[in-house]
Amino acid sequence: MTNSIRSLYESRCRNGAPYYWQPQEITKSPFAFNGEFGIKKSLERILASSEYLEIDVAQYTGETWKKLQGEVSPICKELLHSNIADEGVHSQQISKALKTYEVDANTIAEAKSLSEQWRSLPDSAIEKATALEIGVFLAASLPIMLRCGGHSLTWIATQISRDEQRHAATNRYITNKLYSNNFSEQLQELVKESVTWIVGDLDIKQWKVNKDWFLQQSQQLMDTGIAPKLSQFTSASRYSPPFEDENSRFDY
Repeated sequence: MTNSIRSLYESRCRNGAPYYWQPQEITKSPFAFNGEFGIKKSLERILASSEYLEIDVAQYTGETWKKLQGEVSPICKELLHSNIADEGVHSQQISKALKTYEVDANTIAEAKSLSEQWRSLPDSAIEKATALEIGVFLAASLPIMLRCGGHSLTWIATQISRDEQRHAATNRYITNKLYSNNFSEQLQELVKESVTWIVGDLDIKQWKVNKDWFLQQSQQLMDTGIAPKLSQFTSASRYSPPFEDENSRFDY
């Protein structure tokens, strides 16, 4: 597994050092179906929650990095440290998106409350980061942005999803080393509540996707590391993110 972790680290490097994509100013582009079928509300909730949860994940990852001693290899700690910087890039990009797309104050307040629920969980920092990135970001937020967000949000989701794939593999590895990947019932329930809040109004009958569908994908991704139907869902997206390869599996 050390070799796999090393490969993950090397894959993100240019000239021997971690490479980070740069946040960009974006223009407003139309959503799929003009935002109908709950798409607009879901995308607003994704942007609002990401504003808080990306920062939270950075803090959770940073706490873990500081506490790790000899439990993992030095290259794993280097990889984890570079992942923290990714979250800063994500946060900056989401902030730019929120300047372009209007999100009402009530949605922002609900997103903040969701963040506080995650912070109050007694589970370890790395478990919370892992569950958020796999069960919420990769299973719901990013796929919806990719398929429904229009050109600008699709581009953002593509950049972030590449990073999150690497983060998921890193965090799964560390979680398995420290906690055997046994997520608490309380943590799993908050994953479900988070996904439900994001997609609660979403019902695209033409694509046969709704709240229950996304909850199933989230659970499958958490349990097995793969969710083949997400590939089908985003197949019409302009971009093809790495986590949607149904022949691949999170490396943990």
